[in-house]
Amino acid sequence: MSWIRSNWIALAALVALIPATIGLTFSAQWLGYFATWPSEPTVVPVNQSATYDTADWSVLDATRVSADSQEGSDLGLPEGTDLVSVQVRVDPRGPSPYCTLELDELRDDTILRTWNATLEFTTAERSGCESDYAVTYSFETQFLVPSDAGADDLGLALNLSTTDELPRYLRLYF
Repeated sequence: MSWIRSNWIALAALVALIPATIGLTFSAQWLGYFATWPSEPTVVPVNQSATYDTADWSVLDATRVSADSQEGSDLGLPEGTDLVSVQVRVDPRGPSPYCTLELDELRDDTILRTWNATLEFTTAERSGCESDYAVTYSFETQFLVPSDAGADDLGLALNLSTTDELPRYLRLYF
């Protein structure tokens, strides 16, 4: 017990320095990880476009088909789901960038749920960004969501990101 009393300052310093050393060691890795994660939205209101990466982006149209409807039945949508289709216009200023698309359910600025695009029900010629185009084009991306997605005071927004612009991304409302 007397050894602990005589060395309490050194022991207290160890208690403080060990977590600090571990934190500093891994902070560079964590900061690098968060820099590649879409975390800084640029909000694009309904019927507006935004310049992002090497193109101008806008939502042309958005539709929603319920599994309970005749069209949903014809498509074979699972019960309790809706198919949300979003048509996006891309005006590249050079080669069009490749992008990642997600659909978010939001309350104010808080993301509640996120869905990735589905190809299962896609009938459109293009279903995402294509880097082969240097001219204006459009594509349709689809998301299979629960039928309560975006209900009440919740909103839906298309998130579009490119690797060159991360952590910035577009949040396109429709």
